[in-house]
Amino acid sequence: MTKTRRAAASLCLAAVLVGGFALKAAAEEAEAAPSFPPTIYMGPSFGYSSEDSDHYAWSMQVIARFLRNAAVQMEYFNGGTSGLYVGGMPILPLGDSGASLYGQLGGAFGGGDSGVAGGAGVLYTLPIEALKKGKVDLTFRVDYKYLDINGGDHMLTTGFLLGLAK
Repeated sequence: MTKTRRAAASLCLAAVLVGGFALKAAAEEAEAAPSFPPTIYMGPSFGYSSEDSDHYAWSMQVIARFLRNAAVQMEYFNGGTSGLYVGGMPILPLGDSGASLYGQLGGAFGGGDSGVAGGAGVLYTLPIEALKKGKVDLTFRVDYKYLDINGGDHMLTTGFLLGLAK
């Protein structure tokens, strides 16, 4: 097993573990917490990509977060390779701080290849009351993703997402 495949397997295992913690937290919060407003997030990210050599990377993502502890994501990425990522996001909110940890597991399609993709990251919703009154969130995101296509690509990006709640 190559180092990249081992790293990808470890990353996928980490995403599953975050998902397990998120599901446990969801069960505990379902009894005590008020309902979570379904939110659609969209926005760009910029950063670094490494396939065979270093590249500037960017992506545009749309995240549908219908539950406090889970979301689905569709992302166009462009770095060492370009393509489409589609997957699930187990989310672990860190109390009422506005911060959350998340995992990612899905598929990547690009450059005439397709494969599994996994990752993890941090979301932080900025506490801007004027936006919240209009059911809008501004969320900062740091994201790492491994895309097992065209020889493997690591992406580390950061950006802001605009969230529109129901």
